[in-house]
Amino acid sequence: MTEFNNSDDLITPVKRDGPAPSGEGAPSEFVAKFRSLPEAVGYEWFEEYAETPTPRQRGQECTGFALAGAVNNLIRRRAGTKDVPPVSPRMMYEMAQTYDRATHEEGSTLLGALIGWQRRGVTTLDLWPYAPGDETGELHGRITLNRLNDARTRQMPSEAYQWVAPTNVNAMKAALVARKLLYVSATIHSGWSRPFGSDPAHPSKNITVIDHRADDVERGGHAFLIVGYSTTGFWVYNSWGERWGAHGYALLPFEAWLETGMDAWVIDIPDAATWPKAPAAATPELVAADNPQDADIVNRMWRHVVPLTDEGTLGADGPYACDDAMLRNMFYLFKEETTDWARPRLLIFADDGSRDMTATIKRLAGLCDRLMAEEIYPLFLVWDVPWHPDLDDELELEVLPTNERREEVNVGTDEDPEMLDISYWFYEYLVPQGMGVLMWRAIQDRARKAAERPDGGLKMLAERIHYRWLDRPFDLHFAGHGAGDFGLSKLAALVEVPITTCDLWAPATTIRQFDRSHARKLDQRGMERLTITVLDDASEKDDQIGTYNESILCLASRVLAVDGIDSPKRFHYGPRSETSIPTDTKAENVWRRSVARGPEPILGLHESLTTSPLIEQRKSRIQVEVVSGLTHHDLASDPGVIKATISRIKQSLTPTPASKPPPPRLPAPPVGSSVLTDPLVIAERQWGGRFALAESGVSTLRHDPLTTAEQSISSSMSTSAGSRG
Repeated sequence: MTEFNNSDDLITPVKRDGPAPSGEGAPSEFVAKFRSLPEAVGYEWFEEYAETPTPRQRGQECTGFALAGAVNNLIRRRAGTKDVPPVSPRMMYEMAQTYDRATHEEGSTLLGALIGWQRRGVTTLDLWPYAPGDETGELHGRITLNRLNDARTRQMPSEAYQWVAPTNVNAMKAALVARKLLYVSATIHSGWSRPFGSDPAHPSKNITVIDHRADDVERGGHAFLIVGYSTTGFWVYNSWGERWGAHGYALLPFEAWLETGMDAWVIDIPDAATWPKAPAAATPELVAADNPQDADIVNRMWRHVVPLTDEGTLGADGPYACDDAMLRNMFYLFKEETTDWARPRLLIFADDGSRDMTATIKRLAGLCDRLMAEEIYPLFLVWDVPWHPDLDDELELEVLPTNERREEVNVGTDEDPEMLDISYWFYEYLVPQGMGVLMWRAIQDRARKAAERPDGGLKMLAERIHYRWLDRPFDLHFAGHGAGDFGLSKLAALVEVPITTCDLWAPATTIRQFDRSHARKLDQRGMERLTITVLDDASEKDDQIGTYNESILCLASRVLAVDGIDSPKRFHYGPRSETSIPTDTKAENVWRRSVARGPEPILGLHESLTTSPLIEQRKSRIQVEVVSGLTHHDLASDPGVIKATISRIKQSLTPTPASKPPPPRLPAPPVGSSVLTDPLVIAERQWGGRFALAESGVSTLRHDPLTTAEQSISSSMSTSAGSRG
């Protein structure tokens, strides 16, 4: 059992929410409607659908655990069954810290957690597990596209939480009578550890009342649920496991709550709300066993598909499962099948990952046949989690229709003009308040992980390219579409084999990302020639995603790729509807300027390429092709674009380098993480010398008395009065 140095590590630092929130977009205050209240409301109604056994918080995530307990209960009550996967307390805690009005290295406010749930939703515990002590997310990572797509189905409606004054006991009781949950925080003391111990009057049972003694040490803030009340106090549902109180429940006297209560929020999902939502698009099976066409595609394509997971590793499931041994087989087959070719050519093609893997591979099968007929051997980088269905659904914002073309007005003076977009500005203001920006970053983050982690799929692919080229040199070509360049640019930085041609079709990378990747490769002569195929400006503006009347790259330039666009400080309690914008023209212009952000140049936008000095400086080795009449998605299957790319590959010649590149360096082993805190362990250490702990109805002494006494004295001397919850 892990030992700890300070009993102050018992709980998470919880910050007070502050005054009652106000302003447009702020949560409303709970108004109690009652004539008389029953003397007591038990917690059986909550316990019927509560997690079993009671979750045991071992780290510093009480805001996440308490809110996860509420969400689990709400979902199961609506479903009428406990057979529903629990949600992730880790994500709840991460979002709480993200959306707090102040920055906290540890801990959070209840309101931060609620806003995080409203704007980001919550994924399941299976998709984002909880690991004690994983404060920085090193063990199970952070936000991924798969987690976001799943979390969207459990976003909380904005009307689902209301503030209630912690001193208004009758209003809190009324909420419980209506079977609404109370998500609360309070300052606690060492007496909260006593429910881990057995009741002297009933040795086979735990203490179930939280009492406060004169010598108890204050511990700061803690978050929990209130799920009922008796004639003397509120029933608390805690996150310290089965061995705390009555299987996780204990009674907090009313007087104690009034003395220590910090914040209280009423949580309930309106009956009319469609919640949880259905997924935007279910991921189909990779292969239908009774479909000969699917089986034929697998037989043709397995040697050409490099599947990548949302975590950046090689995909290990399904008919296209891949690992290092399979990569070796792929490159062996490449060598064997190109032996008689005049010039062995390997093309790494990065799909944009927008559609599900089945549809993507079916589309790429035709391209594969075409390339092989031209003596170009392709390997396709394909992602297992698509981004388009959920992002498209996320961008279905209900705002007034935008104009067909952007319109700018001068909000300055004739002498000092200041042009401001007035047609798309409100849509672009709303997008960062949802999950769109975070989803776009997750698409990029999975590419980064694939290149950086020791078992990353792109890192392993780069090593195989090295070894095969050292065995027998070949022409290496790159091509990619849209968001596929997030990974392709990372791969280009990893390989030391010369890249003969690189064809990018409307790449989603920014000009700044280009400067750190392809531009350096060109400057170092590691890439002979780069061709960028883009849509003309009119085609970009005729495209659409969600209810946005321009292409995904236009939205990326204006919103998704702009640094700091989703900063909580930018629109905390900001307007949620056009009717809430200042009506005075001068005040409106001032407000618009305060939230405006300049566009981020995107490598795949024609207007960005024509104004970028980075492109101009390398114009002798960068070719820009402009096409019209297509959408961003259709560009990847356009016969003219494909034909031009094949022509450039076949006409190119790779210069022979002066020396072969060195063998790839072996990656360093990953660093592990350790468990930090455990309330049960600390309670045992603190109280073990005073009474026996009850476990399974039997009183047992858990520690040697001398050791326990030494630990208790040490804990008392080292305990600080800092705010920890």
